[in-house]
Amino acid sequence: PTYDALNKALTMLTGATHNGQISGSVILLTDGQPDPNTSQQISQIQTNLVPQFKQHNWPIDTVALGSDLSFRGFPSDLANATSGKAYDDAKGVVAGTSPLNIAPFFVDICARRNGRTPGPNIAPTTLNGGVTSANFQLGDYVTHLDVIVVKDTPATTVTLDAPNRQRITQNISGAFLSTDPHYAIFSIDGPLSGYWQVNVTGGGQFLVDSLVVSPLAITLVAPSANSAVLPLGQPFTVSATIVNGNTPISGSAFSVQGTISYVGGGANGGSAFAEQLVLSDSASPGTYTAQVTVPNSATAGAYE
Repeated sequence: PTYDALNKALTMLTGATHNGQISGSVILLTDGQPDPNTSQQISQIQTNLVPQFKQHNWPIDTVALGSDLSFRGFPSDLANATSGKAYDDAKGVVAGTSPLNIAPFFVDICARRNGRTPGPNIAPTTLNGGVTSANFQLGDYVTHLDVIVVKDTPATTVTLDAPNRQRITQNISGAFLSTDPHYAIFSIDGPLSGYWQVNVTGGGQFLVDSLVVSPLAITLVAPSANSAVLPLGQPFTVSATIVNGNTPISGSAFSVQGTISYVGGGANGGSAFAEQLVLSDSASPGTYTAQVTVPNSATAGAYE
């Protein structure tokens, strides 16, 4: 009963945010159409609930789960209507049903909603029954690190070693470890820069995502969330600035990358366009820019 779930979330957010004085959001996980009375529930959600979520600037991020692909339009439209983002485990990083597929969704949601920045990652890796080790590099300007290792076999075990070869355990000051049959999460204050090593023992597959906290801050200058609707096929500029504390960052010491991608809400037809961007401040030091054109052949709708 999706209407009841979202109505309950609305009530909870009203109290938790002191009636909108602080920010809030919702994650809706669903494996099918609202039930019972599908059409009535969808109509009431659109008429009664969506305006309230929009009024408070509470986005609904939706996660579509399972093998029923017929209902994907509803969560996509719901996310788009509230400035949320739609996720679909049928478009995950591995084939079939796997916990690896939804891990990146929640990393992305934590980055978007909780002030984290996506850090280094390790792509899905097949294990051989023994110990498989993989490294990732952590740069400077990081004050906190979360490492999320997701595995599809409960018996598989995970450890994490810092660049000084110290193993991260609960007994280390500033470190927190949480484990589950399908994940291990390491949370570290003041992490060392250098090469970190993840050690995974067992079978199946695993992947690694990370989130970081940094004094660096990036601001997307253009286009703004409130800018006019842009036509397909017309070039436009994406621009951003970076500061370290209050000091602007410019020059060749930093590279700025971005992604523009379709997130839903358009009519059927066209391709779900996505493109990697490389932003440069060579034309205007301190303002990183890139030119983008979403082609006429792409799907009209919301892009991020």
